[in-house]
Amino acid sequence: MRATLRRLASFDALLAGLALALMLVLPLIEIALRPVFGVGIANAPVFVQHAGLVLAMFGALVAERGGHLTSLGAGFAGSHDPRLRRLAGIYARMGSAVLSGMLAQASATFFLAEMEMPRAIAYGIPGGWFMVAMPLGFLLLGLRFAWRLEAAPMLRMAALLLPLLGGLFAGQYDGQTLALWPFAIGLLLLLLCGAPVFTVLGGLALALFWSEGQPLAAVPLSHYQITVNPSLPALPLFTLAGLIFARTGAAARLGALFTALFGGGVVGTALAAAVLCSCFTALTGG
Repeated sequence: MRATLRRLASFDALLAGLALALMLVLPLIEIALRPVFGVGIANAPVFVQHAGLVLAMFGALVAERGGHLTSLGAGFAGSHDPRLRRLAGIYARMGSAVLSGMLAQASATFFLAEMEMPRAIAYGIPGGWFMVAMPLGFLLLGLRFAWRLEAAPMLRMAALLLPLLGGLFAGQYDGQTLALWPFAIGLLLLLLCGAPVFTVLGGLALALFWSEGQPLAAVPLSHYQITVNPSLPALPLFTLAGLIFARTGAAARLGALFTALFGGGVVGTALAAAVLCSCFTALTGG
């Protein structure tokens, strides 16, 4: 099982890297092709937006592996009592696994509905090829949360059924009306126990739709519409630019350059800082 999880870990990093590379390469190809041939890649911006969806889902898996998913970082998870802290961690991972399974089921329903009448982005490539990242990503996240439970090996294996149980529950009660308050209490406890914020917000969205008796597929639909927003692909690219600046030492060298140009006094330092910040803003969106 550990070998399988390691292969899945390399798989999600590979897909996230390919999505990021696609977001970088497609605009560059467009820049090269249009002046020469007068035409570029059809619907290239839409391809970039959908690559952002893949990057968001599998980037979340990479973040989970490194322990970088955002959580409240307080409450029971920060207790000085080791037993309470351990119980909070178990509840947070179990709840996150179940909620990820629910989100995976709702995303699968949305994906299957879209594939009934597939719409091609360009060159006969349907958008559903990118949308499948949503149910797959949520399912893998649920399995990751379940596997990280602090329990005996057999119990950890049994815990892998938690995302499946969450998916079965969501499928069974999809479109039905359920009370909101049990979900609200459970989600509040999850937040205090250190569960990732995305699971709590996703669970709250599902609970609100259940309270109104609405189809759960509306939740992944909203997630899809937000993720493929035309302005969002700039964010990972700006982040990548900032990372390159930091890791290569270019930021420090630019700081030294502008300090040398404007001098090291009070006025020179202020001018150097202003120009340096303007440069960073243009290149990294800071």
